[in-house]
Amino acid sequence: MNFSYDLIETQIVEALPELRPAAEVYAKKEGKPGEDSRAYIFFESMFATYVEVLLAMPNSPARDRLLSRAFNLVEDMIKSPDLLVSDLAYIGVFESKAPWFYSCAVQFVGPVSRRELEQHEPAWPQAIEKKLKPEVGGIEEIIDLFCVREVILSELQCEGIRRERIPGITYPQQLKDFPSLTAARTSNEAVVFLSYLGTTFPCVVCPPTQVACTETALWELTQDLADIDNQEPNQGSKAQVMFLRIPRGERVWNMNHNDKKHLRYHGEFWIADKFSRLDLSKPIREILSGKWPTLRNKPDK
Repeated sequence: MNFSYDLIETQIVEALPELRPAAEVYAKKEGKPGEDSRAYIFFESMFATYVEVLLAMPNSPARDRLLSRAFNLVEDMIKSPDLLVSDLAYIGVFESKAPWFYSCAVQFVGPVSRRELEQHEPAWPQAIEKKLKPEVGGIEEIIDLFCVREVILSELQCEGIRRERIPGITYPQQLKDFPSLTAARTSNEAVVFLSYLGTTFPCVVCPPTQVACTETALWELTQDLADIDNQEPNQGSKAQVMFLRIPRGERVWNMNHNDKKHLRYHGEFWIADKFSRLDLSKPIREILSGKWPTLRNKPDK
């Protein structure tokens, strides 16, 4: 393929059509090619994350086939006479990676890429000699912004791979949401997601079937919780009530409990530790069930 930096996003999807669903998610969030922030976000946050998640998984025929296709593309890009394309490939995939990444990648790396790594990456020789394994804590926090893990799940289902076995965190995603609480009740993958500052600080996560109050009550509850946390001025104004799709078994960013981070959602009621420590679990449940109007007049414990 005759690569061009100006066309590289489209050319990557043409070479690897399995990535089209993730590229569509990217386009919805960042803009279509030519309307986005150019190729580096696309390549590093989408394509390179796809490669990293696959490398962190155990060997299997389907996984190895996907990685071979991806690294063949990287090799061809690095050989491109368009230096912007060559730099994009090297920087986006290889530069300053953890040693385990190089160890897991070595069987897929082409000769031109290997020469670049030998010249520029001091960790490369030792990493490939030691045959290092992925670091569990690190791979659990691979951030997937554009649903490449869903692509991997689809591609590896032929081998019986379940989503719990795919490293990283995709959710909460705000692209596949529901317009109302009523609409959310029609899906077993829907959740009521109360948070502030977007999805960064979740307060309450639960299935819609556990919510009998009005959407107005949900907004008031979330605003009160944000104000109680009070990390910055007017925090209640940054409250968010969302009805999102989170498949059962997926880990959810910042859905923590004690020292356990990014817990998996299995359809249970979850409340942030900071609020349970204030004995707000029962009042919150009472409001969600429609038995009490607001935290400002919370029921006795």
